[in-house]
Amino acid sequence: MRFLVDESCDVALGKALVEAGNDVLEIRLIRPGAEDEWVVSLAVSEDRILLTEDKDFGWLIYAHGHKAIGVIFLRYPVSERHRIAQDLVELVNQQNENLIGCFVTVTPKRIRISKMPGV
Repeated sequence: MRFLVDESCDVALGKALVEAGNDVLEIRLIRPGAEDEWVVSLAVSEDRILLTEDKDFGWLIYAHGHKAIGVIFLRYPVSERHRIAQDLVELVNQQNENLIGCFVTVTPKRIRISKMPGV
């Protein structure tokens, strides 16, 4: 699968996705400090699912109607960060193409998959 990793994410997440055989592009390497709107537009133009730990992307998608291929929003407290990369790879392996067109919120105890507006 193809992912765009927002710079809000732990560096280990992009690495874990690559090691699992995914195509990963990281904002921190191509345009640090990019505006969120630009990040969403890049994800769409590159046909990539956006991976983020920034809640502003939910606001952009739901309140402002920005289009996206898919979004995975990770919400892990410091005490659970040691498992975030493993949980992400498991989610991608289990859901694969089902992630397209969805806004997925992942916490240590719950995964919520919602179809995005207009899908």
